[in-house]
Amino acid sequence: MQSTRNPTAEDALIRSWYDNVTEDRTNEWPGVTTLIYCLTKAYYQRKYLPQPPNRQVSMLMVTGLWFEKIILGPDQNATAGEKDGIFFHTDSIDEWEFEDGKYLTEVKSTRKSMKKAEFKGGPKNDVPFTDLNPAWSRQFLSYLKTEGITKGRAVVLHLMGDYGPPFPDIRIWDIEATQEEIDMNWAWMLGRKFLLDKAIEDGVPPEPYQFRVVDWDPGSKASEDYECSDCAFATLCDVRSKGMVP
Repeated sequence: MQSTRNPTAEDALIRSWYDNVTEDRTNEWPGVTTLIYCLTKAYYQRKYLPQPPNRQVSMLMVTGLWFEKIILGPDQNATAGEKDGIFFHTDSIDEWEFEDGKYLTEVKSTRKSMKKAEFKGGPKNDVPFTDLNPAWSRQFLSYLKTEGITKGRAVVLHLMGDYGPPFPDIRIWDIEATQEEIDMNWAWMLGRKFLLDKAIEDGVPPEPYQFRVVDWDPGSKASEDYECSDCAFATLCDVRSKGMVP
């Protein structure tokens, strides 16, 4: 028996998955995540023809949506709308189990370990949701603002657990933010929207390597920059940063 890999069939299958589970949100712009991540990329995507996601990004988006649907199940109550010119799509808005009111439920998946050692050789402790990804925290606070609530729940699927069997594993974090935290985050979002809107109006793209997560988060390291990897506009940013094009 012989086997021959068929990458063309792989790409077609991944594309069909992507087309079946994603929505066309061309007219819902900018969205919350657009403003959190690289504004330079957002400019190019808006100004020119949107670039179809590559194989890796398509797979990540598809599997993320699958996990969301499976974890939240038939009771999922996703919401969508617009506030201050920013569009949003939550995973689910639910009722508290033991008290009155609504809460936000967001599902995330990650390959990061769910445990961290406080010091070398010391005991391992759970990594709080707020320490996993600064962009997730910005997104969570933004959805609290759009829904007019202060409480939520983050469901994090750790695909590799703590990198020791059994894995995968899951952590659920109940989160309550102050109104000040929510409002300060939203002011930051509006500032980013102003910068992006002005760039679009003037026809001048935001400076390369200035508006990624690794740029605005003081806790990020250069080695943690993942937004430039496989970006369709990476070459353009590279030549612009060297002054080769205006």
